[in-house]
Amino acid sequence: MVELGLADLPEVMSEVVGAPVSPGLSWALRPRAAWALTLTVERAGSTALLGELCDPTGACETVSGLGGSEVDPAPAVAQLLGAVAERLERAPSVEAVASWSQRGTGDDYAALMAGRSAASFYGLRPPAAVPGDRKSDPVARAFYLDPGMPVAAWMASRSAPDRHPVAARRAALARPASLLLLADLAWSLDQVAQVAPVVDALYERSPADRRFAVLMAAHRLAQGRLQDASTLLDRLGAGAGAEPQVARLRVAIADAAGPKVDLALLQRWREADPHDPEPVRRLIERAVERRDYQVARDLLPDLRARRGAGVDELDLALWFALGERERAAAVALRLGEAPLAERLRQPPVPSSVRPSSVPRVP
Repeated sequence: MVELGLADLPEVMSEVVGAPVSPGLSWALRPRAAWALTLTVERAGSTALLGELCDPTGACETVSGLGGSEVDPAPAVAQLLGAVAERLERAPSVEAVASWSQRGTGDDYAALMAGRSAASFYGLRPPAAVPGDRKSDPVARAFYLDPGMPVAAWMASRSAPDRHPVAARRAALARPASLLLLADLAWSLDQVAQVAPVVDALYERSPADRRFAVLMAAHRLAQGRLQDASTLLDRLGAGAGAEPQVARLRVAIADAAGPKVDLALLQRWREADPHDPEPVRRLIERAVERRDYQVARDLLPDLRARRGAGVDELDLALWFALGERERAAAVALRLGEAPLAERLRQPPVPSSVRPSSVPRVP
């Protein structure tokens, strides 16, 4: 409940240590400043949430919330979130504040199971022996008992190994004030026609929110609205080009516009994301098109470091293109292609004795 409520604060990206971010934030830009909130739960008649909130410089102060019970901690959560919002100087909407105080279910047992589902998702309890089984998996059981409870539906949508649009839709309907749950729903849907009204609603409610700009731009691209996608990225500012998801999307927009992506865009993508092999592979491809084989080969160590596929095969081809037949043969041996290595070691046939036409081969 605290993680979901923090996401109601403008421009705040909530993340629990050790757990993946909510799907709607999977393409979000990293925050400009990282704050840390450590929580302790005490139960002495009513629920008390005691928090230590530390700013990016390491200065900390105490925030707290009191009220409610184990099956209805919403009063304590609402107080705590209000204190954090004031400290962060982030004003949530009136509707969001109202949702903090809502329990979400009238069934005490469903509330208990929703708590267990969250504990299972965050790793505070052992995972279910049979994921998805309503009898043994608290995540599946909580959603089955009350699919209209926001936390239960949210845990079900996040715990699914693949997309779970039913649970994501239930969560968004149960808590309409949440932009995060709306973004989660957009992420869970596959067809552009289904995503369109969700992304449009997200844009209408928060057009300048950096957390969802890339998600919205990606959908505009899927609709073929290239200029709208570029405009959304432009609003993020010049420094956003160093973000991997922005650099990748810029290339995708250029691909859609055609016919050739600017080499500077591919290089920017390569620099922004040191792990993705795709920008390096494409730079090699473009160098080969120009017959600049040495430039292509100089990129191979980077492709290998990114665990790109087919590096040895490329190495062989590029050594051959550069006229280094012995080195190409050494790579062939490394690949277990001894007959090919032998042929490569043979001197090339002079052009004067080559056949005038290329023989047809299977």
